[in-house]
Amino acid sequence: IEDCLKKMKVWQDYGGIDVPKVLALRKAGWHMAAIRYELGNRFTAKQIIDAVNEYDRRHRHAGN
Repeated sequence: IEDCLKKMKVWQDYGGIDVPKVLALRKAGWHMAAIRYELGNRFTAKQIIDAVNEYDRRHRHAGN
């Protein structure tokens, strides 16, 4: 349950975007159009990129 709550919080923090999933898909070589489709086309490429950048920024400073 704890892990689920953490994930839900992450989605809220990043405008509802599942950033860990986006990162995993990018690592697997997916293109942005495919990632947007996978997320249900609810977000623009810019929203996704901004969320990923924000995620990176927070996790870098968290010392992870």
